[in-house]
Amino acid sequence: MKIPFNNFAREYASLKSEIEGALQRVMQRGHFILGPEVQQFEKDFAAYNGVRYGVAVNSGTDALYRAGKYRAPDGDGGRDEWCESGLR
Repeated sequence: MKIPFNNFAREYASLKSEIEGALQRVMQRGHFILGPEVQQFEKDFAAYNGVRYGVAVNSGTDALYRAGKYRAPDGDGGRDEWCESGLR
């Protein structure tokens, strides 16, 4: 029996008008990096997660890099150990 990993066609069909509207706004404005859609996504994502800020990044590796770079010191004034990929 074959079990599909994801059904993106069904997901897309349910969100088609929203996705195509957002894509059209981005293309018309020419804001492919940053821009109002990214700012709104960051606000919505932060609200969804119950935090003050959200930061969109270009990849999972970039997210891990930034999380490590800007993490808060631990309770005893030191830093927790952090390992990451050298690939970016």
